[in-house]
Amino acid sequence: MPQLPALQMRRRETPIRLRVHIADITVNYLKYTAPMENVKSFSKKFYEMLPLFCCSGSA
Repeated sequence: MPQLPALQMRRRETPIRLRVHIADITVNYLKYTAPMENVKSFSKKFYEMLPLFCCSGSA
């Protein structure tokens, strides 16, 4: 799975803080760009994918 450069640079910071930061940006972005039914389905997928972003390469 491709990783964003920002995630690679900041991955060694506290994962919880980074996760919350990514979620905040994503939710704020979706509020302005997607209807509510799409936000719900995307949020489910997004939170399923978060552990992959945060844990890959940290072992």
